[in-house]
Amino acid sequence: MKYTLTIAIAAVVAAILIAAGAGLVFARQTAETGAFDMDTDADANGIPDDYENAYREATKPPPDGGIDSAAMERFADGAPVSEETRRMRDEMDAKTMELLSSTSEARQIELLKEIQELSDRMAEDPAISEALEYLDRIESQDAVSSSGAGDAGDAGGAGGAGAGVN
Repeated sequence: MKYTLTIAIAAVVAAILIAAGAGLVFARQTAETGAFDMDTDADANGIPDDYENAYREATKPPPDGGIDSAAMERFADGAPVSEETRRMRDEMDAKTMELLSSTSEARQIELLKEIQELSDRMAEDPAISEALEYLDRIESQDAVSSSGAGDAGDAGGAGGAGAGVN
């Protein structure tokens, strides 16, 4: 029972870290890596179009349920991250994979601590606040859309929100 619970917790933590890592680990990166265009905002909603479209693709549930890990990986790979942040993300991915396969509770705890330390270090990147702001805007727009409150004035409201950002 204790072993099963530990594995279940590890699996949930890994899923959260993968999802959060894709959404939270952002910084500027050179163009040759195929990073999103973070300047084009054709709908003037204050969120770069490439970023928003990739986020929506990554968070859309696949037909068979679960998480579309390929879309999440494309989102994470296209995000304009610094080389140091990308290295830490890769290290976190490796530790997460080891965590999922580890049978030692002591090693699992050690790995969780190491993953948390990496996450904390990545959170110090100032560009992450920009990505968090975009995610907040997407979630706010989705909340307004799902409540039906912004149907009639949605276009004007979104344009107004984006106008102060640029």
